[in-house]
Amino acid sequence: MATKFTDKSIQSIQPNPTKRQEIPDGLLPGLYFIVQQSGYKSWACRYRDKKTNKTIKLTIGTYPLISLAKAREEARKILQEVAEGVNPAKDKAQKKLQALDKTDTMEILLEQYMKTNIRKNRKKKTGDEYSRIISKEITPHIGTTKIQDVSRSDILTLIDTITDRGAPILANRTLATLKSFFSWAKSRDKITISPAGGIKNPSKETSKNRILCAQEIVLFWQATDQLGWPFGPLFRLLLLTGQRRTEVGEMTWSEIQMDTSSQKWTMSGARTKNGREHTVPLTNGVLEILQSLQRSDDNNGYVFTTNGKTPVSGFSKAKKNLDQAIAQMSSQTIPTWTLHDLRRTAASLLAKLGHPIHVTEAILNHKSGTISGVAAVYNRYEYQDEKRKALEDLDNYIAKVTSKEIS
Repeated sequence: MATKFTDKSIQSIQPNPTKRQEIPDGLLPGLYFIVQQSGYKSWACRYRDKKTNKTIKLTIGTYPLISLAKAREEARKILQEVAEGVNPAKDKAQKKLQALDKTDTMEILLEQYMKTNIRKNRKKKTGDEYSRIISKEITPHIGTTKIQDVSRSDILTLIDTITDRGAPILANRTLATLKSFFSWAKSRDKITISPAGGIKNPSKETSKNRILCAQEIVLFWQATDQLGWPFGPLFRLLLLTGQRRTEVGEMTWSEIQMDTSSQKWTMSGARTKNGREHTVPLTNGVLEILQSLQRSDDNNGYVFTTNGKTPVSGFSKAKKNLDQAIAQMSSQTIPTWTLHDLRRTAASLLAKLGHPIHVTEAILNHKSGTISGVAAVYNRYEYQDEKRKALEDLDNYIAKVTSKEIS
């Protein structure tokens, strides 16, 4: 049974984290007090349109901006208009009330979040990833919804949809983005409770330890030859250098020195994950691949590009093509593996070849590891000679494996 609202009773109503509440006023039938899981509170009036016989819900405004007395006053006006045959949903006064909160839509607030938080405090690559997730996974589904109206159920539906289409890791990343966004929104007093709070990742992520054995390296090497430009040589460089996929994929000719006694590839801090300049000595195998590539007229352009303007894309498709090439040329296959396993394989081979861990970490450009803390502050030695010797040994080992001198 509906009870008569009082200022005190309204103030005492707390949000339920599991469901939205719509509480009727016992004094004025048609007036409702809405409490979202997020803690957002508002007034609404329900009435039946005489022409369509449909029940219509009309938002009056937010609480406490609209007091109990004001909400009853507005609800009486709405119900009076209905009695007179008017549909107040189209009334200008109502549109004005709705306009009070139009800046609180998810789309607009997500743009502010990107501008004031992510773009300002994160690296460009990280910001681009946040932007991609927001524009492709979040905004199309709940962009027009006011942040106060977003429920836990909305978040679960969104994450489940991504998981169901076969992208569980992307679902994890999307959930992480939403949690970060709602935390930011809470700090801006847009909400009092995050609707994403307490939701667990839909997929478990574990640290991987997959490396390719000698026979698998042979299959990989042969398949990259079948794959051809641009991913065949690109994938080989992943194994020979141990560098990250994006770092190799976005390599530019201006970063490479092949005509000097110190042949090397130097990436600026803007190009690396840890923000530090990184130099990779170029071995004979790497030089052979680079020298075989057709160089564009633009000496500063991308090494791997199909249009001359942007770095190559489509790694997932290329990986599938590589796996298909392996399956077609041999009865053997490489069990479930990823491109990142090439980096891990390179690191493991360096250890197998007797090179110390701090040299391997210098090659991989790890931010922390065996040399960290105070030691990292004072040790500025870059191990260039040691890195070159290690990569040359890796180059020779892979050459022997792929020529089947090692099994």
